[in-house]
Amino acid sequence: MSSLTKGFKTLSAKAAAQLDQDLMSVGAFSIDQLMELAGLAVAKAVYREYPPSDSSNSSNSSTSPAQKILVLVGPGNNGGDGLVAARHLKTWGAYEPVIYYPKKSTHNQLYANLVKQLENLNVQEITTLDEIKSLLSHRGEVGVILDALFGFSFKPPIRDPFKDVISYLSQNHDTIPPIVSVDISLGLGRG
Repeated sequence: MSSLTKGFKTLSAKAAAQLDQDLMSVGAFSIDQLMELAGLAVAKAVYREYPPSDSSNSSNSSTSPAQKILVLVGPGNNGGDGLVAARHLKTWGAYEPVIYYPKKSTHNQLYANLVKQLENLNVQEITTLDEIKSLLSHRGEVGVILDALFGFSFKPPIRDPFKDVISYLSQNHDTIPPIVSVDISLGLGRG
């Protein structure tokens, strides 16, 4: 058990939804403020629990690229938290995020802005399971997988394109990097 989970308490989906509602009404927080706070907290947790390799922090960083982190992004607020976390990890120089965001929210300016920020930072984006398989086939290149697919409001069943990705990660959980989940775990027995 990692130090991140020792003594850590979780909220039920109902309690988490109520907390979000309270923060936005009584606390007067906006959704983008909450997303920024959540994404920053996730980035800090990843950095603390899975520190970047020494080579990514060395003065020879031009010859030793930063370790990659695969960020799985869903279409909701949980995905937004993942996009924010990826931006922080990239700007800190800690990791080289690779975004898997196949089902983009096309009608929401907040998400469009987050994607644009990552594009401006030259963050790589992939859109297929084959690209995920290729990325993960290079042993040691990806240090962590950040699961920001589904939040506490998720209702089954899991649909495409996420169904095949989750199945692949589940079937290969012994050979892939650790998975850190933003809200709810993919249930792969790791992370």
